[in-house]
Amino acid sequence: MKIDIDFLEDMAKKGSTILQVDLALMYLKGDVASYDYERGRYWIEKAARAGDTRALFCVAWYFQTGRYGYPKNNDICKHWWQLHHKRLVTLAAMGDADAIEYISFMKSIE
Repeated sequence: MKIDIDFLEDMAKKGSTILQVDLALMYLKGDVASYDYERGRYWIEKAARAGDTRALFCVAWYFQTGRYGYPKNNDICKHWWQLHHKRLVTLAAMGDADAIEYISFMKSIE
């Protein structure tokens, strides 16, 4: 089955953070699309700025590890981890079961 990248890009442009993250990962990993770190970074950071928890996690981790063309940078990494945590706390306060479970798990390993 061939993935229509142009269709995914059109849908991502309309604001679907799920598709923005999926498209970013396709570009960053070269799974379906050819490797394109610039486009991958664009989409993952767009989704992260929109508050997508998966994107926030990815961006923080990429700055921590230096993957996919990201420079290792602990200060920027810390900033993204804080945004990720803040978003999870907000979702947990709204009753999001996944966020509640994740925060409980993180507290258990501190």
